[in-house]
Amino acid sequence: MKLKNKTAIVTGGAGCIGSAIVDKLAEEGAHIAVFDLDESAMEKQCAALTAKNIHIEPIPVNICDYADVQRAVLSVKERFGKIDILVNNAGVSARKEMRAFADQKLEVVRRVIELNLFGTLHCIHAVLPSMIEAQSGKIVNIASLVGVNGVWGNCDYGAAKAGVILATKTLAIEVARKNININCVSPGKVPRQEDIPEDEEAFARQFTFLSRMCTGRDIAEMTVFLTTEAASYITGQNFIVDGGRSLGLKGDYCGDCRPCKK
Repeated sequence: MKLKNKTAIVTGGAGCIGSAIVDKLAEEGAHIAVFDLDESAMEKQCAALTAKNIHIEPIPVNICDYADVQRAVLSVKERFGKIDILVNNAGVSARKEMRAFADQKLEVVRRVIELNLFGTLHCIHAVLPSMIEAQSGKIVNIASLVGVNGVWGNCDYGAAKAGVILATKTLAIEVARKNININCVSPGKVPRQEDIPEDEEAFARQFTFLSRMCTGRDIAEMTVFLTTEAASYITGQNFIVDGGRSLGLKGDYCGDCRPCKK
């Protein structure tokens, strides 16, 4: 186990990608604190892992509220004594409200940017003093391919995730001498459990150049690798895990012909 006795925080840890990251961290022996607002999902997740003798702590947190984040981080330190790893996975896109920016409501834009960008920065700011004091730490931010390439109707989400990627690079420079590694993982299209298509092969053909869909486990494998000693000489990088989608941005909307399936 590569992370035995390490303490990790995973934000949005009860969701599709977050739960896969939590499972992978648990496999590697980490103690885990899950930050999420879905208390029911956290309880089920923690019950399953506790039954396997995994040390896991569910903590309801609103990452848009910095005081709440500080409270939660202090709780983790009191419970486990240290914080070795932070995975910033919590995020939201306005999928049901997606539209051209000229037609978008600014309250939607603010909500998306606040959670995806400010929420991530809140968590980093809260854990850094502990990591700097320990002269050790690993932070992985989950961004998005949308933060690298433009996608119709995603100005707000793309801006937030691009901000996460650039913040990752800047912070990596600032804390490198403190033995803290900060990296980014940008997933391609990962269907949520409720969005898994009936024809998975057709979905894969539309959105990737491989023969299967991207899963939460695919993102978890890269994320957890970046928290291990094997990745100790990697910092400030953005790793795209998308099945080659970014080679041609397969399946994206262009507004007039959405969705484009050619």
